[in-house]
Amino acid sequence: MVDLHKPESFPQERPLISFALLAYKQEQYIREAVEGAFSQTYSPLEIILSDDCSPDRTFDIMREMAAHYNGPHQVVLTKNTINQGLADHINKACALAKGKFIVAAAGDDISLPERTACLYDAWENAGPNVNSIFSDATYIDENGKQLGTW
Repeated sequence: MVDLHKPESFPQERPLISFALLAYKQEQYIREAVEGAFSQTYSPLEIILSDDCSPDRTFDIMREMAAHYNGPHQVVLTKNTINQGLADHINKACALAKGKFIVAAAGDDISLPERTACLYDAWENAGPNVNSIFSDATYIDENGKQLGTW
């Protein structure tokens, strides 16, 4: 029951956010990157899995994972018919995004579950003139050994 006399009782509407995972020739990393996208705690969330016409199994893995996903987020799967390069690939993903805010990730990024929620909170608290938010990243080698934070 909602107490209409207490403002804090009203459910707070949060905007749809788009999480765009962009990949090209990253089959050895893409599974963990998609798992990170699917694990996001923020809601409502649209996850865009976009492949830039990879010649390897990157898109196949994305498609298999999207087909088996049964979580709370909406998933959009897309593959470019020709390799467009990074800038055009980003532009295409942004054009597909329906969210008020876009979180971008590469096919070799492993996102922590709170990534989107933390970025949204920072953006929401930054004021109306902020157009982008960046976060630190912990770099790892191919064996998962941490190389430092940038």
